[in-house]
Amino acid sequence: MQQENDFIEREIQKLANFLKQIIQNLSGKNGAELDNAIEIINIDLKDKLDFSIFELIESENDTFYEKIEKLDKQIIENLSVLFYTIIEKSTDLNKKQELNMRKMIDKTFLMIDFLDNNSNIFSLNRMNMKNQLKKLLPKTF
Repeated sequence: MQQENDFIEREIQKLANFLKQIIQNLSGKNGAELDNAIEIINIDLKDKLDFSIFELIESENDTFYEKIEKLDKQIIENLSVLFYTIIEKSTDLNKKQELNMRKMIDKTFLMIDFLDNNSNIFSLNRMNMKNQLKKLLPKTF
């Protein structure tokens, strides 16, 4: 049983590291590079988590919750940071992307709320992301 738990922990850590690496790679992207990076991220997420950014964004809230409830909190945390980073980069570049930014902001809020409601630890980072996203709402793409 302990070996199985250790294996699961290692797999969760691998996924978390994978998402962190994606987030780091996005920081230097601009314009067409960002579009290409998002396409690659979609393929990688589909391969590793069985859904893409597009599928998450376009899913109904019930379906969205079903997908994220199956994930470890650390993975959800990293996904919310990934979404936030894409939103932030798109805003900085004045790009609408192929993504529906309003829906992406809404889904990011849902992930953050899910984490806040299912965690015993208050996160300043999540609070900061929420505050920054709220500022974007009036000028939603």
